[in-house]
Amino acid sequence: MLINQRNVLPTLLVLYLLFNYDGVQGEIKLSEQEELALEKQLKLLNKPVVKTIKTKWGDTYDCVDFYKQPAFDHPLLKNHNFHPKMKPTLPTIKHISKNSTVDIFSKISLEKNNCPSGTVPIKKITRDDLIRQRNMPSPEDFAYEPQSETNKIVEPTGGYNYKRAIVHTPKNHKNKFGGAGMAASLWSHYVFDKQQSVCRLKIQKGQDSMQVGWRIDPTLYGDRKTRFFIHFQAGNTHCFNTLCPGFLLVNNNILLDNAFANVSRRGNHEQQPEIVVYIVRDLANEHWWLLLGEKQVVVGFWPNWIFTALANDFATNVEWGGVTYTPPEDFEHYAPMGSGMIPVRIAPAHDAYCRALMVLNDKGETLNMKPTLSRIKQTLGTSKSKEASTIWLNDGGCPFGSVPIKRITKDDLIRQKHMPPPEDLAFHTQFFEVAIVSTRTDLDYKFGGAGMSATLWNPYVKGQQHSGCRLKVQKLSDIIQIGWRVDPTLYGDTLTRMFIHFQADNIGCFNTLCPGFVLVDTEIGVGAPFSNVSHRGDIHNLWEYPMYLDRDLVNGNWWVLVQETHREVGFWPQNIFTQLAGFATHIEWGGVAYSPPDIPEPPMGSSFFPTNMKGYDGSCNGITALNYKGETIEVNTIPHTDNPDFYRVYDIPPRGTNRKYKHTVLYGGPGERT
Repeated sequence: MLINQRNVLPTLLVLYLLFNYDGVQGEIKLSEQEELALEKQLKLLNKPVVKTIKTKWGDTYDCVDFYKQPAFDHPLLKNHNFHPKMKPTLPTIKHISKNSTVDIFSKISLEKNNCPSGTVPIKKITRDDLIRQRNMPSPEDFAYEPQSETNKIVEPTGGYNYKRAIVHTPKNHKNKFGGAGMAASLWSHYVFDKQQSVCRLKIQKGQDSMQVGWRIDPTLYGDRKTRFFIHFQAGNTHCFNTLCPGFLLVNNNILLDNAFANVSRRGNHEQQPEIVVYIVRDLANEHWWLLLGEKQVVVGFWPNWIFTALANDFATNVEWGGVTYTPPEDFEHYAPMGSGMIPVRIAPAHDAYCRALMVLNDKGETLNMKPTLSRIKQTLGTSKSKEASTIWLNDGGCPFGSVPIKRITKDDLIRQKHMPPPEDLAFHTQFFEVAIVSTRTDLDYKFGGAGMSATLWNPYVKGQQHSGCRLKVQKLSDIIQIGWRVDPTLYGDTLTRMFIHFQADNIGCFNTLCPGFVLVDTEIGVGAPFSNVSHRGDIHNLWEYPMYLDRDLVNGNWWVLVQETHREVGFWPQNIFTQLAGFATHIEWGGVAYSPPDIPEPPMGSSFFPTNMKGYDGSCNGITALNYKGETIEVNTIPHTDNPDFYRVYDIPPRGTNRKYKHTVLYGGPGERT
């Protein structure tokens, strides 16, 4: 049955206005009318008490009869069949194990001093709380463009006061999420009076949302402690914890806004407290339940009736990460976030994190957050070369929930200042030389991916030169690449290393040197050296490596895959691109070399012109292209070299009866001989 949400608003309007007009913190004189309004509100919020409990933080919690808690003041909850012993019907949810030995669950529960059975703990609201909370800003929420195919996020008025550092699911109004979870590290730092610093899990559809996490918020709580919080928004109605009707508490032990006794200390590997939280949709009645801890203890739920977009429906967006709020008058001192420091990616003890991110689909099944790809089924080409899989980490890789990121040093940053500008989009770029095979230029093409297996070589370069082999997928100014390169400026050595690169309009970088590429593999190090390279003329030491760039059929993310097994290394999210938000129109396979002005060009490939003899040539074996459906297709290709005196390239058709899709690109040359 559809319920008119407008019937709810008059009942909650007084509370909403009381909490959301500008004021000044500190001693405030109120008019007689305002004092009467406060007294009325206190009577509404503070229910008859069965038992009172004081925490060591000085907070007072009233054990309130289950049926008299604030949730039942909601006009849509007047007729219900809820009871204190009710249990949800939930799917089997993957358990998130905590990293820390600190029992955070016990720190926000009443332990032995529980509320009696049939009651729930509700924080007592004081006159000072209500006066202080008049300074609460409008919600952080982001509005959605109605009827948008992509539900593009747009900032609301005043949204610039909020700063976010989050990971979110791809924006798609057809998404159907039945829940989500995470484990988040706990931190504490100083914020000014009206500032906020938050880490949260957020589930949303349209203007309806639910959040859970920790926050430091002097305006809400009257102190700067790190506290557990929940929040909901239903249309224009919103509030924290149990400050307005909405969330129905069933657990007589959990304190919704209690302070955490233990928080992380930066660099302390021995103790790093974290909290495990879930929001999950009930399979039977579609209420949204809050679960806490690795044992998934039931805390309570938001009845689906209080929502509009989330009523009898699924969420379309999930977010994990940090949010801060700074009022306009404090813009010289933005609120810190997380650990209070920029992530250094050295170890979890140094950075704030949300790990073990989990999402449920509309059937309650845990999504593995894997891509939907049409894999290239056949092997790449006819080469019998060895596959060099030694860019894996030697010690078994990073722990679950973490990924290997190359540590950047001061010397790296100084050296990389001398990186040349990116290779231009057109041929005949000054100082860059290519020897490639490419598809014909046609903006009507719709390529969904490409692949090759590249033989590995180690051409001699020096100074600021570089030489490499790459697969390049492009549409206008947007580019993604994968391959190998020898590049002293980028890497500080002359080893043959795997690389990836992207360019989105005027922004671009290699590997993980700037935000863009999302790494998911725990063992493969992007930018790591290959331990084996080919030796010219030695067919027993001819090494190659399969590489693919493949567009996700569902969300349009561009994935990096390697090896014959199409191992998923990571992806560039669709929404960082403009042109490649759709399909590609151009593909290249082959070699590239760079030399600064007045320096002879370096060798490319095997350092010799191609001979079409096995073991002697730089090659891209079994080149492939995918159409917009993810199907492998035959394409018309054009060989091109900028300077045939230095480098040459040949497009070799396949031999034998099975001739489809298995062209080989032979490329290379000695460069400019001195």
